[in-house]
Amino acid sequence: SVAIIHYADRLAENCSKEQVLELNLRTAILNKDFNLANRALFELYDAEFFNGKVLFEESVFNAFMEEAELVQNAAALFSKFYENKEFDITKFIHHWIFRPEALSNDAKFNLFNLYSFIGQYFLNEWDVPSKRLAKMIHPKNIKKLEIRELPNELLLNLNLTFIKYYGQTNDGLNINESFDFISSYFKNKNLDLENTIDLVLFYNRWSRYDLTNDILWDKYESGEINEKSLFIHLKTTSHYPEYKKEDDILSLHKKALQLNQKKWCKWIQEEYQILKNFKIKTMYCNACL
Repeated sequence: SVAIIHYADRLAENCSKEQVLELNLRTAILNKDFNLANRALFELYDAEFFNGKVLFEESVFNAFMEEAELVQNAAALFSKFYENKEFDITKFIHHWIFRPEALSNDAKFNLFNLYSFIGQYFLNEWDVPSKRLAKMIHPKNIKKLEIRELPNELLLNLNLTFIKYYGQTNDGLNINESFDFISSYFKNKNLDLENTIDLVLFYNRWSRYDLTNDILWDKYESGEINEKSLFIHLKTTSHYPEYKKEDDILSLHKKALQLNQKKWCKWIQEEYQILKNFKIKTMYCNACL
């Protein structure tokens, strides 16, 4: 049983706006007034602070699992309060992906978005434990929530989740499909240097060193580089020199030597195999010894 007690003449004085909204949500669900419940959820989403635990109270969470008209706003709020409640939220998503006919397009959109949040949370390790991976909803199941068109930004987030999942299961075909979407999305984007660095680290993670070299070389030629991007570029070309001409690689080394001689010398000492290149060895002997 659930008891909700309002203290007459004291509620407005002693309760914050957020607490009033929490009371409204509980009361609305108890009275099956789902218009009021959605209004409370809408206002809670924009609230500066509220106790997210109210969303997981038994009566409230059960309503989210049973009433399709609450799914849209519940999913939106869950996207802000999923840490440490990921298994409850997975249960919520799993319940509704097999009932797509009951949901509006906006509700499906929010479920897709929530799935991408939860997926990144579950798959934040390179080698996810099997028990943790087993709790993750398979990408083919979330796709049961069919929407005629999804924005590219949401598709990007979904594919960033999918590729991590398929990487854990060594599903090469689906890895390539998600990777192709991600690389196509960024192909014509004019990213700033910080975002470019994030992108090439992603490419290196998936062994696409050719893409890293192409992107960073364009930045290098345009003069849009910093020390971090330059050393990522150098390390990539040094391990996979077939992607760049020798003169280009030497140019990168000279620039690194100019930007941070101490760091370059220390790196060469650690990666001494690079000294097999006579020209780089000469640079090293002149600058570091």
